[in-house]
Amino acid sequence: DTSGQKQNFIIRVSLVNYHGNAILDEIIRQPFNFTEFRSNITGVTPEIYATKG
Repeated sequence: DTSGQKQNFIIRVSLVNYHGNAILDEIIRQPFNFTEFRSNITGVTPEIYATKG
């Protein structure tokens, strides 16, 4: 996020191959709590975040 607002500590790594097929889609949980998921942009929801780590 480059909006200059609050800092969030989550990393989503997605890789696609030449044909557009996802070959990696990982969410890496950071040891910090946050409340803004920007789910409409990232697809990450609080439920998904809670299951990672």
